[in-house]
Amino acid sequence: MAPNASLATLLADAAARGDDRGGFHHRGVRWTYGDAARRAGALAARLRAAGAVPGDVVAWLGDNTPGAALAYFGAAWAGLVLAPLHLRLTDADLRRVLAHAGAKAVLVEHGGRSRAAALGLPLVALDDPSLDAGGDDAPVPRAAGDAAHVYYTSGSTGVPKGVVLTHGNVVAHARRAADALELGPADVWLHAAPMFHLADAWATFSVTLVGGTHRFVERFDEVAVLDAFASGVTTTNLVPTMWNALVRHPAASGRAYPSLRLLLSGGAAIAPDVVRRVREVFRAEYAQTYGLTETSPYLTISRLTPEERSLPDDEQCRRLARAGRPMGGVEVAVVGDDGRPVPADGATVGEVVARGPTVTPGYLRNPEADAAAFRDGWFRTGDLARVFGDGRIDLADRTGDVVNTGGEKVYSADVERALADAPGVRELVVVGTPDPHWGQVVTAVVVADAAGAPPTLDTLRVHADGRLADFKRPRRLVLVDALPRTASGKLSKREARTLAVARLGAAPRP
Repeated sequence: MAPNASLATLLADAAARGDDRGGFHHRGVRWTYGDAARRAGALAARLRAAGAVPGDVVAWLGDNTPGAALAYFGAAWAGLVLAPLHLRLTDADLRRVLAHAGAKAVLVEHGGRSRAAALGLPLVALDDPSLDAGGDDAPVPRAAGDAAHVYYTSGSTGVPKGVVLTHGNVVAHARRAADALELGPADVWLHAAPMFHLADAWATFSVTLVGGTHRFVERFDEVAVLDAFASGVTTTNLVPTMWNALVRHPAASGRAYPSLRLLLSGGAAIAPDVVRRVREVFRAEYAQTYGLTETSPYLTISRLTPEERSLPDDEQCRRLARAGRPMGGVEVAVVGDDGRPVPADGATVGEVVARGPTVTPGYLRNPEADAAAFRDGWFRTGDLARVFGDGRIDLADRTGDVVNTGGEKVYSADVERALADAPGVRELVVVGTPDPHWGQVVTAVVVADAAGAPPTLDTLRVHADGRLADFKRPRRLVLVDALPRTASGKLSKREARTLAVARLGAAPRP
């Protein structure tokens, strides 16, 4: 990697190519890469004038807009570390995050100014018209090991941690993801998942690297996404709950999507039935992805090989629903308690571990978390998976989410996939709830499909007959209007478990 490894050089290089086809487009905004680079330079000068020096942390609070990209690149241009803030955190949580990060200021646009003002730090406006005049300073040189971002986890474990990603991490991932997904200057990426989360933020850098076009949906909305799909978007990444909402939207199937070529999903396991419907509705290639904030994020991608594209559709969907094979340049293994790789038999479960240039060096001021996360040079993801003979891994559960019922381990992803297409089920998550006899029992927390009768525990168990062993079938059912989600839009099993326990109360022995 070049001595100046700053991710800002991705934008500077795109601007230097002088190609006006790509850039950042949203409503009345149409920035070329040259326009964006000049604004990044002006923002960097503004931050330096406010007293920020290279290595300082500044935060960003906002929706998906070109200003979000400006925050990422402008902070890097000034040699600063950006802390993207989760919009769904409470103000008290945000103040704790800012204090832990030692943030000097908050970057914000007009729509978020009132909330940002309550956080008690100086504000820097991303939509100040004076930035339009641009700046001429080159990006501040940074080494590959210098911090570029600190992402605070959405708290699925209850305690957010500050994940540090370096310039080397971000640039290495941008290059590898662009290669794996065959991104190019003709691609139009839709930023529809939250840009404060790496489920989408990584594309800010990969799409800029190749000179593609960025388009934006400020906050996920089915109609806005479908409109964008019908008007030139080629690719995007959404979490499974978003794809499920899109394919069920009454307007989805009656439209044409002539430009779509590659649709990605990540952040949680997905059912083969949802994969099938995404492919049928949008007539584009689909691929599941897997990774974590700590890995920049992608570790694996499930794209089909040319040979696999001749398989029956059901088998294609099963393979695509798995987490996939390791992305180039990253080492991924599934290991048992002894640290050795599990057999590639599609049955034995182990923990996913990874190492390589996209893996975080550690957590911000959290040596206990560092000690727990790394072993013998490998990052321990806390995710459990199986390995198949074709090299794909298939997620089974988080280490803390396995249901232990009567001494038997039940992996929630297995149950969720078996029940995803059950009659009356719109969306579900599977958790373990306490039981005096079994220890825990498998519990389905379900949003019913409005189109028909809601499911019952008996209908779910009958649907699972032949798909799941009896001890894996749900013993309890909790119907809810909506499932709890993390700040990134993923389903929160921790909150779903709390909700289920509260609804069940003193549940009778099944």
